[in-house]
Amino acid sequence: ERVSFVSSSSSSSSPLDNSKNKSPPLPPVDLVTGLHACGDLSDLALAFATTLGVPFVLCPCCYTKRYIHSMTPSWNSYCPVINEESIRNKKEATPPDYYVRALGRLAEMDDNPDTSRVARVAINSMRLQAILHQGGYKNVALEEYESKSSKRNLVLVGWRRTRGSRGFS
Repeated sequence: ERVSFVSSSSSSSSPLDNSKNKSPPLPPVDLVTGLHACGDLSDLALAFATTLGVPFVLCPCCYTKRYIHSMTPSWNSYCPVINEESIRNKKEATPPDYYVRALGRLAEMDDNPDTSRVARVAINSMRLQAILHQGGYKNVALEEYESKSSKRNLVLVGWRRTRGSRGFS
């Protein structure tokens, strides 16, 4: 057996936290994958990979879905923030997550595929920027494949190890 698959509950904001579900410790993880990981489950999978320091291959989708309300995805910090002065000058304050939610809605615009693609690329580029900012990864990439099979055709790839080490380079 060279490959084993491990699944983890997404009921908490950390798949490494087994205290709530009383699961046994995770075996060694070589790669984190996610296919059509909806909404913040993509961010959870990325956090899991970066915490373990392992490569990842992830196909995100459903950009507006939120399952883990206690988690703020790291890419959110790259969206514009309304400062105190701009709030004082407006009659109604803009919610702090306004731009994050707006990008998510744009990413889901099936009737405007060009706008949707630009928003999906922006969100996923911010995800990768957040990973690079954390440090340690040798390379991260946003790959795009033909959209014949799926409109959710972006793939986030990252690795941090060099040749000869566990994982891939």
